[in-house]
Amino acid sequence: MTAFGVEPYGQPKYLEIAGKRMAYIDEGKGDAIVFQHGNPTSSYLWRNIMPHLEGLGRLVACDLIGMGASDKLSPSGPDRYSYGEQRDFLFALWDALDLGDHVVLVLHDWGSALGFDWANQHRDRVQGIAFMEAIVTPMTWADWPPAVRGVFQGFRSPQGEPMALEHNIFVERVLPGAILRQLSDEEMNHYRRPFVNGGEDRRPTLSWPRTFQSTVSPPRSSRWSTSTGAGSRKPTCRNCSSTPSPARSSPAASVTMSGAGPTRPKSQCPACISFRRTAQRKSVRP
Repeated sequence: MTAFGVEPYGQPKYLEIAGKRMAYIDEGKGDAIVFQHGNPTSSYLWRNIMPHLEGLGRLVACDLIGMGASDKLSPSGPDRYSYGEQRDFLFALWDALDLGDHVVLVLHDWGSALGFDWANQHRDRVQGIAFMEAIVTPMTWADWPPAVRGVFQGFRSPQGEPMALEHNIFVERVLPGAILRQLSDEEMNHYRRPFVNGGEDRRPTLSWPRTFQSTVSPPRSSRWSTSTGAGSRKPTCRNCSSTPSPARSSPAASVTMSGAGPTRPKSQCPACISFRRTAQRKSVRP
């Protein structure tokens, strides 16, 4: 039987990003192999993977803001820990870590979406990508297994707050239910630690499933509203409030960090990018 380690891989280091302390593991030398977790985990996820790559490069694993040993955002609420906010904090941390020009990404869950986004903006710096449990094509609720669908629809309903913020459902049920073996009490305690306090400390675990539909559904989904003006109706992205243009390419843009917190160019909104790509595919169909 395979023995699974329960201790974290390495001691966390910290950098301040936009006034918040973010935790990361950084061990070894050479080209960077960057591990990125998703929801509701942390760099602890990689404790049994990283040892196998020792000597092959610089091993980096970051904790997303509000998760793992990284700081929580304050004030918190339904509008915090969005995809854009998570992305801006993470990309600023990666920039500060100076990952170099020969990066391999190892990605899980929402870490995959973030990693794909970064790779798209830095194509000349990425040597390879390994990903797991990632959403790589548009999905509708019909594509989800019924049992999972009900839970995630619950997160997106008014019941999402008690499910996640009071009962910690994502950590206590979704996480262990998605793993083929039983996690030990010690392992579960590592995953519980960032969310041991109820309420807003658990907000990241709820913001991620509420991001799902607005980020990866087809453009015709409820992500889009229409605004009326001067006799015209234009699609408006509810994710960034912009009006995307199918004909306009999406140039890579650097992340901007301000005193008020991280912001990102609207042209880089994942929803708008999806809209443009879909429109471009339709425009070349025979």
